[in-house]
Amino acid sequence: MKETRHFLRYITPGVLFGFLTLFLVWIALADWTNSALKECVFAENNSLAFIITTLLISGVLGYLFATIHHCCHWHLPTDNNVINHVEQIKSLREKGLIPSLADTPANPRLEALTTISVLWFERLEMGNPVGNSEGRVAAFGDLAHGTGTARVASVFALLTAILICIFCGSFDLSLSNIFRYVLMVVLGLMTIWLFHDAYLRTGNISLHLYDQILEHALLKERTKEGEAAGPGLKERF
Repeated sequence: MKETRHFLRYITPGVLFGFLTLFLVWIALADWTNSALKECVFAENNSLAFIITTLLISGVLGYLFATIHHCCHWHLPTDNNVINHVEQIKSLREKGLIPSLADTPANPRLEALTTISVLWFERLEMGNPVGNSEGRVAAFGDLAHGTGTARVASVFALLTAILICIFCGSFDLSLSNIFRYVLMVVLGLMTIWLFHDAYLRTGNISLHLYDQILEHALLKERTKEGEAAGPGLKERF
């Protein structure tokens, strides 16, 4: 299962980049794309080498796109509230479920992620809300970061397609060429928006799952502690 997640997270974005770039370039430069495919992909004795090279390059590109996504996740204004546990950690401290901090953290978002990760991983044993739901919650987290990485791949695919059109296409301002170029850009931007929207939605789902399940686990622990302390208090009186 973990190997499948790693494949989806690192290999798929690289493959997506290649196919999306090819598709966008084909819209604008159909003849050039068909000729390039015949020479590189469908030429005799080239198929196996092309497949192996594609897989290797896809893995490298996928890792690069994942790294760029990680940077965007922490620094882009549009991503500030995606998988951001600051408010939940603040609420847990106000409810007395976790201890308060003596000093204000320099990076509240990083401190909140670290705190909630420690609380979560300490409760991974089966038989409690966290342990019982770990697999599904982790899957949503991987899905969120996977769509974020795909967003980055789609941005680079559009930029690469535009560069290929600039350097390999002919300067012809006919109506059909303008239409194909505009269509390529519009479809590229739509793809970026679709992955961005998916990242926001799956990120929020992952955030709420982590927050609510952990809070239920902490409340359950406090209830058990109160029940355990109850008989002792009665004996003292």
